[in-house]
Amino acid sequence: MHVSIPGRNNKHQRLLKQLEDLLNPTQQAKSGTAHDPAATTNPESDTAGGDNVPSESLGIVDGPEFKVSDDYYDVLETSTPTPTVKKSSPSSLFQNWKAVIPTLVETFLSYLTRTMGKPISTPPSTMSHCMQGCETKTSVVICLYFDHFCSIPVYLCKCASPPQVLLHHRLFPASPSQPHIAVSVELLAFY
Repeated sequence: MHVSIPGRNNKHQRLLKQLEDLLNPTQQAKSGTAHDPAATTNPESDTAGGDNVPSESLGIVDGPEFKVSDDYYDVLETSTPTPTVKKSSPSSLFQNWKAVIPTLVETFLSYLTRTMGKPISTPPSTMSHCMQGCETKTSVVICLYFDHFCSIPVYLCKCASPPQVLLHHRLFPASPSQPHIAVSVELLAFY
């Protein structure tokens, strides 16, 4: 069964033409032809290709309630807002992970030794890995497991980094420095 979508061929041809214009802007400048935005943005302007269908049969109504004044499209020139969240560059993110991964090796080997051949335990209600009774700071981490996810408070101190605390509790952090999401090691091993 083949379904013919009205206007599909016109749209396809129009998009190919736009792509050609974008890829070859020098040909357009040499030939002196101006790009007509109305011809490329209005899907009802193209009628070639045998796909022209009356707009009434498609249920398109053009009444006074759909009219928009010309000044509606006047856009005030404003400067682009600066982002409030700093995004680290891929190279600095790579360097951060490169520094964190070696600190996780011993914790991961300890985790494997503790859990090898044993059933998966239930997630703890809180997480900590302090060995000296240090002053702690609490951070809530969303933990993703095979069958559920939950938010668990993690108590952080100077004994272990946040990724080490999470890995000790069978979770791998989604961020190298201040993880807010962590994924179960078993779930990662599944992939």
